[in-house]
Amino acid sequence: MIFSKIVTFFANRKLLNAIKTANSIQRKTLAEIESFQNKKFEKFISHVKNNVRYYDGKLDNVFEVGDITRVPILGKEDVRKYGDELKATNLPQTRFVKNSTSGSTGDSMHFFSDAENNYNKAANIRGDQWAGLNYGERSLYFWGAERDIEKNKSLYKKIKHRFIVKNKIISTYHMSDKDLSNYVDEFNVYKPSVIVSYPTPLFHLAQYIEKNKSPIFRPKGIITSAEMLFPFQREKIEKVFSAKVFNRYGCREVGHIAAECSQQNGLHINIDRFILEVVDVNGNPCKPGELGEIVITDLDNYVFPLIRYKIGDLGILSDRSCSCGINLPMLERVEGRVFDLVVGVNGNTVAGTFWTLLRNKIKGFKKFQVIQEKEGFVEIIVEKNKEIEPSFTESIAELVKEKLGDEMQVSITLTDKIPLTKTGKHRWIISKISPHA
Repeated sequence: MIFSKIVTFFANRKLLNAIKTANSIQRKTLAEIESFQNKKFEKFISHVKNNVRYYDGKLDNVFEVGDITRVPILGKEDVRKYGDELKATNLPQTRFVKNSTSGSTGDSMHFFSDAENNYNKAANIRGDQWAGLNYGERSLYFWGAERDIEKNKSLYKKIKHRFIVKNKIISTYHMSDKDLSNYVDEFNVYKPSVIVSYPTPLFHLAQYIEKNKSPIFRPKGIITSAEMLFPFQREKIEKVFSAKVFNRYGCREVGHIAAECSQQNGLHINIDRFILEVVDVNGNPCKPGELGEIVITDLDNYVFPLIRYKIGDLGILSDRSCSCGINLPMLERVEGRVFDLVVGVNGNTVAGTFWTLLRNKIKGFKKFQVIQEKEGFVEIIVEKNKEIEPSFTESIAELVKEKLGDEMQVSITLTDKIPLTKTGKHRWIISKISPHA
């Protein structure tokens, strides 16, 4: 096929080989995948022991994956404080790519990605394939991070994204009715195989399309990422676009960690890329089905190794296998950020999924934000619409007290607009007293 020959000519040969390996490994037995992971770990840990000052003395008794719990957990503050010591001393500066987190909680964190991390890109492409996107087909990103939009404006990036990767980005910062109408037109002209988006703005666009009965091009699939995906959002998006939504979990520090397949029954973990642990507040391993904090070891970043890195997210491991034929193990689900846990006066702690009750049982608002700054008190900010019910505030307070205790103080504020974060995301829950925060 002429198209595939063109892609092969322009693409990195090492990347194409990595894609071939990644696609092969996912179908092997779990034991074979774990053996692949362990070999990568042994090579990686040997490199770190010899070339990364921060880990001097911290890896003396670490030789294989089973030894990983002997390594101290690495927090964001450690990265900020010891960033220079985390840089490998034996690699050329051309491999060090400056990067940083968005700092949604107020503090950004600077680190380095590895320019020769082809397996990272390959695993990302594999996850795209699960959603129906083959390498070189058109994808449309409905995205908010300005740096991702700006970096695609260079001549090199324009050529690459138009003729090879075929990746187009639309900003979520502008969401007026006129903007949404233009986005619908762009979708229909561009005809992407897959849409990649934050859940909240795509949900908002789906509502606009449904309300205005706008015709919309049907993609092969939709990938949601960077925010927690709620069931009501998935239902609306799939209905309007007539396409499955595939949830994906990842972060800027390490890339794509886990993603849904066609079964939509949990997220396959890229353990050929990572060691993923879920730990409790004391750092002890959680059993499958137990909520805990996600800890990641990136096996492919040789320039700035992150070993047992606390991302700041909560998740639940699964011990189920999937019928899709992909044998990568699974996360049951990701429950949001560590500061997404709201604490009740009755001892209950509730994560993001609880608050979907507000959508399911009460009509009259667009979106909401839950803020807990002290014990016994929760503030709920509601972005209202014209159909708001007269008993709205009383209904919300009653639902919250049923879950968090009768003595819980609930403050409800109605507003016309809840501001987005500087990366264009909507934060549903902000808790300053989460036991994990």
